[in-house]
Amino acid sequence: MSANLSDAYNITVIDHINQRKSELTLDDAIHKFNCDLSKFDCVMLSLAAHDTLTGHKQYKPAKSMLVITNNVASTAKPINYSDFSTLNCKFATPQLCTTLFLDNLELTMELTKKEAKKLKNKLLRAANKHKRITFRERKDTSAKFNSLVNIKSGKESTLSVLLDPCFKNISQLKVSYNPQKANSRDLTILATVLKSVIGIDYRHRILDANITRFDIAFDSNGYTVDDMLFTLEKCTYFKQFQNLSNQKETTIVGASKALRLMAYNKTLESKLNNETFIRTRFEISVKPYNIKKVSGLKLKHINCLTGILSGLSVLDKSKVQFELGENSIYWDIINNYGISALRRTLSNTERVKLTKVLNDSRLKIDTAYFDKKIISLLKEQRDFLLFKHL
Repeated sequence: MSANLSDAYNITVIDHINQRKSELTLDDAIHKFNCDLSKFDCVMLSLAAHDTLTGHKQYKPAKSMLVITNNVASTAKPINYSDFSTLNCKFATPQLCTTLFLDNLELTMELTKKEAKKLKNKLLRAANKHKRITFRERKDTSAKFNSLVNIKSGKESTLSVLLDPCFKNISQLKVSYNPQKANSRDLTILATVLKSVIGIDYRHRILDANITRFDIAFDSNGYTVDDMLFTLEKCTYFKQFQNLSNQKETTIVGASKALRLMAYNKTLESKLNNETFIRTRFEISVKPYNIKKVSGLKLKHINCLTGILSGLSVLDKSKVQFELGENSIYWDIINNYGISALRRTLSNTERVKLTKVLNDSRLKIDTAYFDKKIISLLKEQRDFLLFKHL
């Protein structure tokens, strides 16, 4: 079933098993279904409808979602061919071809109420002195913390401190920052303030801090999002953003609360229209709390962080397309709604055949190197907070 919206304010619900489409108005999705699309297998909707629904606290996604944006073809030039040798090298020989970096890190730390109050007062005074430091009390009912401090580097907020948890089972302090963009001086000052608040127990508290999220990424201009086909073992959720020219802008595989993979057009996301080629970013977002093998991950346990990518499969898209048939309904489903969506429509015998096609099309991944590099990048941040760089 082709990806064509009938109305920008309607949601197209797709039943691939019975080859049927039905229309759901945005108003009905909000008021009759309470923004819960989880009962639907595959849906297609406009970016406007998507953003309206996701803005509601009650929102739940369908298993597979295709979102049509308002963008036309990218002004940057795509490559003239699908360079799977470049894509293969990124995963098979990452030590030679891949510059892996830590794109986001979130930590939570236990503080006494007295320590938390002292830290809040210090940050509030800093906000009164410096314009690039902002302090605000959050009134959003969905927020987990009442107080938020943002520190800007340039025009972006690159370091956030959250205090005053709304629930008793949440740690008193959460720190979130992008190591690529955060000012090292700001991070050093924050660590110094924390040390002055905590005292001699500072090292122990840092090592005992929980890693609640980290994002690992790498960039390339040797292929586009359209060239990438990937999946996660036992994955259910899939979301894809396409522009009006049917070019893929973003592909997301996995649940946002656990392990999630994302490939997206970084040139478009950063509005870098002066770039010669489309730059594609592949990002691995990990929330250890909801992943059994690393649940409760602390900074002192980083060496135990292995096998994160064991369920990842990156595929030769052209080969899968050829084996399934370029104009087949099977390929149409995979291309627009993901491999998991096709699996849900197949009989057991057909799933075995699909698994063979996917296994034969799988690219090699040096998971051992990725594990080693991820551990190394996290250790760098741990050592920084422990002042080992000074």
